[in-house]
Amino acid sequence: MSAAKTMVSPPHQTVIDESNMSPASPARSSSKEKSSKKEKRKTKPVYFWTSADVQKWMKRYCPVYFNLYGEIFAEHDITGQALIRLSDCKLNYIGVSTKAHRDEILQRVLQLRVRCEMLEFRNMEQTTKDQQDKHPS
Repeated sequence: MSAAKTMVSPPHQTVIDESNMSPASPARSSSKEKSSKKEKRKTKPVYFWTSADVQKWMKRYCPVYFNLYGEIFAEHDITGQALIRLSDCKLNYIGVSTKAHRDEILQRVLQLRVRCEMLEFRNMEQTTKDQQDKHPS
């Protein structure tokens, strides 16, 4: 049985569905079960990702670099909080010495951040709308 991956959002946000990037992955099921599970499922924000969560994300979204640098990320205990704060200089410091590799990893991290920011923005809009519905002017 294969697993459908879900994506985690950036700091202070919930995970995005499987079309996005997340280390969590529920088992495949019927489309009816899937939609109800997606609505109920909540995963931890990127800020709360453990080193193991980052490893799962890296394995899925940077598989070549996971094979090359996964151990280094684990040795340096790169958590979600550290992941979204990575820079070229920090990657070089921990041992990702090839500039092209650092650029690609940072590109993937940036994609994660953007998706998370978009989700956070949607969540803020929905919260505002819900509050306006509860307290009409």
